[in-house]
Amino acid sequence: MSRITTLFITILIFVASFSGVDGRPYLKIQNIQSDSYPYITVEVSVTNVKPIENLTSRDFEIYENGWKVGFYNLTSVTGRGEPKKIALLVDSSHSLSSQEFDTQMEGVQGFIRSLNADDKVSIISFNDSVEIHCGFTSSKEQALDCLDKIKQKGKNTVLFDAIKTGINISSAEPNLRSYIIVFTDGKEEKSRIVPGTLKELVKNMRLPVYVIGTGRKSNLNELAMLSQLSGGEVFFSGNLSTIGKIYLLLSDILNKNYVIRYLSQADFTSLNNRASLEVRFSNGQLSDQDVADFHYSTSILSYLSKLASRDLWNERVVLFFSGFLVLLILSFIFGRVSGSARKTKEIKVIHNVSPGVEKEPVKEEQQTPKRNQQLPENEEVSEKASEAIELPENYIHGYFIEKSGFNPGKKYQIKLNKTTIGHGENNHIILDDPTVSYNHARVDYKRGQFYIYDLISEYGVYINGKKLLRPRAIHDFDEIELGKTVLMFRRASG
Repeated sequence: MSRITTLFITILIFVASFSGVDGRPYLKIQNIQSDSYPYITVEVSVTNVKPIENLTSRDFEIYENGWKVGFYNLTSVTGRGEPKKIALLVDSSHSLSSQEFDTQMEGVQGFIRSLNADDKVSIISFNDSVEIHCGFTSSKEQALDCLDKIKQKGKNTVLFDAIKTGINISSAEPNLRSYIIVFTDGKEEKSRIVPGTLKELVKNMRLPVYVIGTGRKSNLNELAMLSQLSGGEVFFSGNLSTIGKIYLLLSDILNKNYVIRYLSQADFTSLNNRASLEVRFSNGQLSDQDVADFHYSTSILSYLSKLASRDLWNERVVLFFSGFLVLLILSFIFGRVSGSARKTKEIKVIHNVSPGVEKEPVKEEQQTPKRNQQLPENEEVSEKASEAIELPENYIHGYFIEKSGFNPGKKYQIKLNKTTIGHGENNHIILDDPTVSYNHARVDYKRGQFYIYDLISEYGVYINGKKLLRPRAIHDFDEIELGKTVLMFRRASG
């Protein structure tokens, strides 16, 4: 093999094994605040090796529950973001080589030096046990001194216990934005905490967990799911020379953000319910997107009390908004009643038919199938069905999140009424999984409901652990297994 060929293969391996600072557009939703409903505040970061600055509102699109937000305000917080606190988790076990350990320490040192003066950092090491070397401090000298005291020791790794410790100490000061950054090869040997417990914790609190991974990608699958649920990200590198760059990229991501503020389109009935937010970015040839779930955290009573507060409004404003709210509620009730009346009337509508043919009443549309209900025989669609039609551009009906597989955490939007899945390039959703058939499955969207079909795949399709024998309806949070890949289905609410 020639030297040129060897160099080319080495470059390919490097590019394939490293993501995060490879020049791709990178949009991340950092935080969502809904306690000032109806105003929603979203903090995002946009990077392309380095954070992209001088963006305007024309570079973003916002979708709440699948519906496009028309007007919003964009503010850059580059260089003047609010103080934050970061728990740095250092792997000091002998599962790392001495070179990996030293490279990690150099990366952490560079990260600490890049922090703002008001930021706080805590140093935590883990091997056979977890040790907090210093609590949150804004002194870089103290943090670096704590870091110097960490020595490599221990035979086992308690990775999940270390993450739980980081969560515990971060929740002590809820007034500051908090993050957890952990360097690991993904090995876990004797933690008392199980991944499921950590996932439940991060579901209930907005505490992004960022992972810098080395070693084998497959060891990071559990962490990828945890990071996805928390709003963080996994950066994997097969080349130790890039570790320092990843730490510096993380510093830029956390320091240089944009704040988007918009007026929610959700009505009162949606308050305290789960909502979906999608942010899209496009600037020249660069584009990316991110999706995050959140809750409207304000009740109707507390919202009305805000309007009635004399500290915020004078009497005329209170009277105006009170009248407006009454009209809004009445129009909502009237809309529901008139909608029901229209549905009743539509049932009685008669088809227009050719002369001489007796008119037949239109049958009432079938109700949405219940969970796991099979698609009726007359609803099955043949493989020679009409071409897929793109759904309205401003509405995304649903999407898949790769729960486990070769790209855990990756999102796939459903934009067509017929969406094919497989590892072949002719599919709408292409999975990087050799155990997935060339054309493995298809998802149809009909009358507000999703159905999944097995396209005579080699290993079949499984829904929540049960093999798919004929087309079935799928629902929010259903897990679809194709080969070694598991996709979680999410339906856009709204």
